[in-house]
Amino acid sequence: MALAKKETRVAMSLKIRPSQKYFIDYAANITGKNRSEFIIESAMQCAEDTVIDQQVLHFTSDQFTAFKQALNAPIDQTALDALFAKKAPWN
Repeated sequence: MALAKKETRVAMSLKIRPSQKYFIDYAANITGKNRSEFIIESAMQCAEDTVIDQQVLHFTSDQFTAFKQALNAPIDQTALDALFAKKAPWN
């Protein structure tokens, strides 16, 4: 999901235990972020991981053989560099 740069913000509220708040604040401080920045960044990373983990690949036998061959083929560094230069769809 692409997020607009000038998207309006909405408030969220949640209740946590004091020990959780302390630990989150401690972690945020270590990373040089405020609580909101830390929580949003952490939640977004978790959301991205969850969505990516839900992707299912369906192959025919021939497609699976081709897929395995592609995985075992030598790496094309130029193509790999181009892939990593692309922006993620959610950024």
